[in-house]
Parts: sequence; C-alpha cells; structure tokens
Amino acid sequence: MAKAVFAEVYEIVRLIPRGKVLTYGYISDMLEKRLSAQGVGWALNALSSSSSSVSSGSSSAPSDSPSDSSLHSSSGSYSCSSASSRSSSSSRSASGSSSSGSSSSSSSSASSCGEPYNSANVPWQRVVNVGGRFSTHKVRDGVDLSRLQRSLLMEEGVKFIIDPKDGQERIDMNECLWRPLS
Repeated sequence: MAKAVFAEVYEIVRLIPRGKVLTYGYISDMLEKRLSAQGVGWALNALSSSSSSVSSGSSSAPSDSPSDSSLHSSSGSYSCSSASSRSSSSSRSASGSSSSGSSSSSSSSASSCGEPYNSANVPWQRVVNVGGRFSTHKVRDGVDLSRLQRSLLMEEGVKFIIDPKDGQERIDMNECLWRPLS
C-alpha cells in the first residue's frame, strides 16, 4: 500500500507548475489524508537520486511540463501517466484539465511500469513546509539538499522574501503557492 500512495504523491508533485510550490500538508489533503504531511515527506525522501541531479549538484530539474506523460531518464524512456485512477482523476479535477492520453487504463499504476520515479523526474523541490521554508535539512551524497532545493527553485523563478517576524528567508507563499483545489 505504501508504494501505491507514494506513487500518488509523485503524480501530484509532477503536476505542480514550474515556479509554484505546494506544502506537504496540502498534498496530504489532496490524498484525503491517507498519508500525513510527514508521510508525504517520507515519500519524497524515498525517491532515488538520479546520478545527474544529486551527485553533480547541478540543476537538472524535472520536466517543466507536468502533464507530459513521456518521462525520460538516463536509463531510457517511460510512459507511466498516473499512479492510480483515484489520484489521476482527483488531480485532473484539481487542475481543471485532463492530460491527453491518460484516460486509457484506470488500473495503470507506477509499480506496473517499473517504478520510474526518481529525483530527476519528480520535481521534489517544489514541496515545502507550510511556512514556505525547506524541510530538507540533510546532506545526501555530499549535497546539502536545502541549498540544492533553493537553487532549483530560484532557477524556476520562485520568489523569496525576508520574513519580518524572524528575519529569515522564506518563499513568498502568497505569490508562489499553487492552489489546485481552490
């Protein structure tokens, strides 16, 4: 079951437009609380790193087009467009549009496609905490994930502001929060 709900997290994260962010809790809400906000974080932490995105520290961010069902990685090409019919239908209604070609098999799942999810094709950097700050306080493969996340978001045009309450930098959530369920 964890694999299926993690795949739903990845499909939701793939829908986040470039330059926008979602919170762990918002994704939990989109999943009808079947996974807590912390669980969403665990799902993103479980993504395998692609050799190009983490080890080089370069900005090989995932595809700009979240509705693009053709995903490419260093090992080849994938065409898994939905984690489950439940996730894709709620995602489609949340975004207000349907991606072409994704309505074929409602039993299609990421696990039946060889689990193509990794840090190169799921834009993990677009998920932040409710305060517009990073919860990636780890170093993995010699890379400071908070710095990498900030760098990738800056390249996407995400606006950062100084919080007047504590003088710390955070994402301008008024401008950058994607609200697919509104």
